[in-house]
Amino acid sequence: MSTRESLPVRTVKALKEAVQYAYECQVDGDHWLGETLSNPIFTAEYLFLRQALKLDFTQDEKDAFIHWFLLQQNEDGSYGLAPAYPGDPSTTTESYLSLKMLGCPADKPEMVRAREYMLRTDGMKNLRIFTRFFLATFGLWPWGYIPQLPLELMLAPKSSPINIYTLSSWARATSIPLLIVRHHQPIYPLPNGAHKDNDYLDELWNNPSNKKIPYVSSLWQMIGKEDLITIAFTAADKVCSIFGGFRKFPGRRYLCRLVVDWLVMHQESSGDWGGYWPPQHGTILALILEGFPLNHPVIRSGMEAVERYGMHDKNGRRYQATTCAIWDTAIMTVALGDCGLIRPDNVRLTNTVKWLLERQCRGTEGDWRIYRPELPTGGWAFQNVDNWYPDVDDTAIVILGLLKNYPTSINSEHITLGINWIVGMQNSDGGWAAFDWNNDKLFLNKMPFGDMESLCDPASADVTGRLVECLGHVLCSPHAHTVDREVLRKVEVAAKRGLKWLLDNQEPFGAWWGRWGVNYVYGTSNVLSGLHYFMHKGDEQLDHAISRAVGWVKSVQIEDGGWGEGVQSYDDPAMAGKGIPSTATQTAWSIMSLIPYVPATDPAVTKGVEFLVRFQTLLGSDHAYDRGKTGQKGKSWPEVYYTGTGFPGCLYLQYTLNPHFWPMIALGRYLRKAKGVGLTGLFEDELEDMAEPVVQGTLVREKAAGFGVIDAKGGITVEIESQTSDSSDV
Repeated sequence: MSTRESLPVRTVKALKEAVQYAYECQVDGDHWLGETLSNPIFTAEYLFLRQALKLDFTQDEKDAFIHWFLLQQNEDGSYGLAPAYPGDPSTTTESYLSLKMLGCPADKPEMVRAREYMLRTDGMKNLRIFTRFFLATFGLWPWGYIPQLPLELMLAPKSSPINIYTLSSWARATSIPLLIVRHHQPIYPLPNGAHKDNDYLDELWNNPSNKKIPYVSSLWQMIGKEDLITIAFTAADKVCSIFGGFRKFPGRRYLCRLVVDWLVMHQESSGDWGGYWPPQHGTILALILEGFPLNHPVIRSGMEAVERYGMHDKNGRRYQATTCAIWDTAIMTVALGDCGLIRPDNVRLTNTVKWLLERQCRGTEGDWRIYRPELPTGGWAFQNVDNWYPDVDDTAIVILGLLKNYPTSINSEHITLGINWIVGMQNSDGGWAAFDWNNDKLFLNKMPFGDMESLCDPASADVTGRLVECLGHVLCSPHAHTVDREVLRKVEVAAKRGLKWLLDNQEPFGAWWGRWGVNYVYGTSNVLSGLHYFMHKGDEQLDHAISRAVGWVKSVQIEDGGWGEGVQSYDDPAMAGKGIPSTATQTAWSIMSLIPYVPATDPAVTKGVEFLVRFQTLLGSDHAYDRGKTGQKGKSWPEVYYTGTGFPGCLYLQYTLNPHFWPMIALGRYLRKAKGVGLTGLFEDELEDMAEPVVQGTLVREKAAGFGVIDAKGGITVEIESQTSDSSDV
């Protein structure tokens, strides 16, 4: 007779070991921060920045970079956007240039294979605009074959359909400093010197005598083939080029000063710009070109921020595209609430709450104010700090994390401000975007500089689904009656509008597209995690949408019980929900999709849970997600494939804590649905050798007022009622 333990019992054990791992990964006893993996372009552009500023490296540093670059290369010699993804000419070019600058021998087999790939594919003719731009700064691409970026854009009023604030937050923060760089058209030296027509990369060209590669078709070729907007943008670019980019026109110095003032104003106290690598790179170059010395406080602070993007371990040295402290901490807080194993007065949890509350955006910054000036602030960012660009999605996750652990805090000042802000950021069409309001002028992507098609931030299903989940959680909370009636009314109206947007934007095959995670599995999970709050209202359209989505999720489950979707689904929707082996992250998302709608004994759910329990493992101290910081007692889930999205088709990411906190959430919700062994148990006393971190600040427990701000000495006192987690979620 089999003595195998039941699935709920094994799930509780897996969750205990996952909580242990989470504790081991916690930074400074109050937050989480995993590495953000991406393709090599960001490390390459860090090297380009250092080269432009004439900042050298030690040989050991060079060797560490070289080691890391060589580990990223595909077998065919290329460098790709993500694991198991075809080679990309831009990424390969920037990686090859970096290795050559670092002194990697030209006859090294990896260098030979990279050259062969570029020649075989004629890759230099297919580079993205950004790669061409940075090559031009070293004389490796003619400036005349880069789109113009006129400084005059700064003069366009906010009422104009084309101005800096109709660009998405990331495009704005990236493009504005490049206006200065494009104005100056610098030629920085390479190891062979500074040359307008530098031959340093000629070996990658099939015909290096002709580098005049157009970035768009000619106007004559466009007529009859392209729409009028594309033709108009191209014509405007051509006119700008004829007049030399207006560089000698009166008022240019004033415009440069305008840009400089904007850039300096948008620097965070931490030294960051935009919380993302491209604005850091471009802004430092722009300010140096405008006469800022390297020891200027703005530059010095910016360079210190740049170095915080760096990682160095046995795999070598590299630089991240961004950091994700608030994102990681918020989702881990949700996971701790959903798993049901953590007491509300746990010091790690109360320290985490304090850390999050201190980072709520409460100041006067924020580009979102340009079109929403009447809206009070109250959001949270994605990174550790980014007061200019709070994130709607992150704000919803923070609110969910706080309410799942401390449900009576629903009427606290922090939660109220956060709710009001996300409701106020709802687009006119009923959906939500990540950072901006009504940032949906998609015709801007037809600009010659818009080849990544990412100049706007329109509503997306994954963000809208999360917002509907957050608002649904508020409306269904047993403590909702303590919330101001007008706030609840706004929440209900916003939720209804969000629901309509989601129903109108469901894919024909039943799924929802994922803008910020790969891909239909992610989008569908976010949406289904929110729709269940509203499914008992007799709405046949809603019930039908849910039924179709649940059916789709089940249809793409893999035989081993898990789910796996590759980034290729962004290129080909026929690959939706498939393309790679099962991943822990996407299996968790799929379980989260199903749990509200099917029994815990449903075969799709139990097979998915079995997959997660079976593949949980010890990760050694050399694992990428540990970076040598964790012990050997907690367990997690290894993951090779990328499940995060920066820009579909151009940038994919892996948040290295994704395969940890999402499975925790999925397993916790499964146990709640199963009402099985350990559902209400508190197991933290059994976690081994976990010393309590030092309490940071004053922690006042067992008060009924929820948490709030007591600003006696400029600090935050966290007031937390001792209570069990709100179990209204399944």
